[in-house]
Amino acid sequence: VERSVLRPLSEFDECCVVKETADFDYREMDDESYENFLAENESALLERMKHISDSFQQYLFYLIEQKGLKHSEVYKRAIITKQLFSKIKVNENYHPDKATAMRLCVGAKLNIDETKDLLGRAGYALSPCDKRDIIFSFFITSTVSMG
Repeated sequence: VERSVLRPLSEFDECCVVKETADFDYREMDDESYENFLAENESALLERMKHISDSFQQYLFYLIEQKGLKHSEVYKRAIITKQLFSKIKVNENYHPDKATAMRLCVGAKLNIDETKDLLGRAGYALSPCDKRDIIFSFFITSTVSMG
């Protein structure tokens, strides 16, 4: 992918924009660093772009497959029944309640970015003003950092 082909961030919808972190600012990259970064991450970016329009159900099962998890492992970790998990699996348009979606994020061992993405596909977000969301975010972040 040539640099001139890439669209500026201002052209993307808000949901597609990657927030900058204190450790990384793409604008400070020289051409060689940019090319190295692109070469290292292009396949992951292209894979993610393939799933940009996935439903909640489609993206959940993509992530489960990508992580090499067994379905039984996911629904047991999520503390949901096998029947509910099967219902989600066969119904591409399944819309979970927020608590179920959050439990599935834990069950699928998602990191915080994957969690936000999956929840967004169900129409939910993690709120910094909701105690349950704060605790859940802390748990997801701490679990990932602990291995």
